[in-house]
Amino acid sequence: MTAAIYLDIFSISSPISKFLQSPSLNYLTAFNMINNLHKKIRSRRDNADSIFINLYSKVKHFITEINKELELNSSNFTIKNDFNKGKSVGRVSKKKMSGEEVTDEPPNISPTDRFKIETFNYIHDICANSLDKRFISNTKLLSDCICLDPKHFNSIKNEVPANALLELSILTTIDRNTLAYELQQFALQFNSITKTFEATFTYYLTEDSQFPIYEHELDLDEDQASVIDPSNNCKTCNNCLRCAFNVLHNIVQQWLF
Repeated sequence: MTAAIYLDIFSISSPISKFLQSPSLNYLTAFNMINNLHKKIRSRRDNADSIFINLYSKVKHFITEINKELELNSSNFTIKNDFNKGKSVGRVSKKKMSGEEVTDEPPNISPTDRFKIETFNYIHDICANSLDKRFISNTKLLSDCICLDPKHFNSIKNEVPANALLELSILTTIDRNTLAYELQQFALQFNSITKTFEATFTYYLTEDSQFPIYEHELDLDEDQASVIDPSNNCKTCNNCLRCAFNVLHNIVQQWLF
């Protein structure tokens, strides 16, 4: 039953997991997909009774079919298709007075209900809380990062949204209007800058890959370098955050040296 719960969650989370690992990730699409996943997990938790009963029925049907196949093959092995029915499940006894036993928990909790509460609900709570902590709580920062993606520079050229870059302004202690102005100027010049720098990028090719590793990326320590996977790098597409960063890095290097 626990495996069925995880398979159900994987059915809605796997497509998003694969998308997040794709080269030249569209951050706006990824952000919306994560929000939708969070809503689906919350919906499953809020409607636990009906979702669990439906899943429970499917698992029992699956086990019944497996047992039929085992019987046809003259197997002495069978799989239980229900929870063990014990006495006073969920009841905890303690001594209140000498010689007197009282219950500390509500009686008559069935094994099925106990599994739903302690396993089904718990797993969905963990998933929802993890998404909250990793993504939803950073909504403002993720929204700001979307503005840094060259895919959206055409919109930035016209106007930087009034509520954009607020979180980045706090983190960098740079005035928000200054950030907005600099970003807009960078967006306006990005196409011409990339054409200028495209021929001067210094990169090295690994023996097994034709994907470029930029010179400044070779200076990373072992832990940082492990994050860079050549198979996930674009071919200087000039249309992703990595390319935008490398353009800025090369400009800064020319100013400094």
